[in-house]
Amino acid sequence: MLKKKPIIFATGCSFTDPEFFSRHEHLPDEKRGGWPVWPELIKNKIEKETGISYELINLARSGGSNDWVYNTCLDTISKYDQRVKIILIGGTEWMRSHIIPPQKNYQPFAKLASWHYNPKWKWLIPQRQATMEMWAQWATTFGIQEVIYHNLRHMYTLLQICNDKKIKFIWNQLLNPLPAYNNFKSEILEYGIPEEELRIRKRAFEKQFFVDTILKSPYAKLLVKNKKQFYGFPWAQGSYWENYIWERKPPLFEAMVLPPTIIDNKKVGDVHPNAFGHKHIALQIWERYGNYLVKN
Repeated sequence: MLKKKPIIFATGCSFTDPEFFSRHEHLPDEKRGGWPVWPELIKNKIEKETGISYELINLARSGGSNDWVYNTCLDTISKYDQRVKIILIGGTEWMRSHIIPPQKNYQPFAKLASWHYNPKWKWLIPQRQATMEMWAQWATTFGIQEVIYHNLRHMYTLLQICNDKKIKFIWNQLLNPLPAYNNFKSEILEYGIPEEELRIRKRAFEKQFFVDTILKSPYAKLLVKNKKQFYGFPWAQGSYWENYIWERKPPLFEAMVLPPTIIDNKKVGDVHPNAFGHKHIALQIWERYGNYLVKN
């Protein structure tokens, strides 16, 4: 019997989704997706370095939450057990949630009236209403602390499992965990929640509150001890890929994301990484983790 290949498992959202296809219809098809994404590029580098052939299982999907990340990791480890040798996670936004019955990932800030809208998503409208009303009341320091803790539990549990099973584990936080306060507040108001009903607190969205909450949490000791396995966090190493591209000026920015165009005298683009962007993500991770991924 032929020995089955060892597995590299990847999961995340659209920044890791091998089937990502931009909904910006003004772009030509060849510029909307279809290129190798960063886990595949990492797999190719590992195979070239080691001479070992791997099977890549990538269950990332657009809109995916860290609940989705957690669920797919556990399902894959349970199914394949010792064949899983490496897990690559593309961390997404922390306020996203996974809705179990329809197996959907819900983005509370996606504008249904814009390019996110799909007539098949009518079930999302009451869900969105309830979510926006909830966040209007609970985007406080207490509410955001609970969001942070919810995601830390996923990170803590997956790290423990991978360490116990000697699975090489990298959590690459590609997206900003929390939205900017002004953008978040504007979204809530735009949806029609009266400003006098808002209990949103700016401090809850500040970087320092985010870092302090993590470091004061009961999960901090293990996460900080293993901080080399986390990329893109202010308490670990690196930076969010979103921040990286926004901090750089064109032409680098426009070379790494889906190309913008002019519509109604406005520049319209898509900040999802294009083929060059995925190569850059893979290069960043390889420079930091290449030795870790190939050594016995």
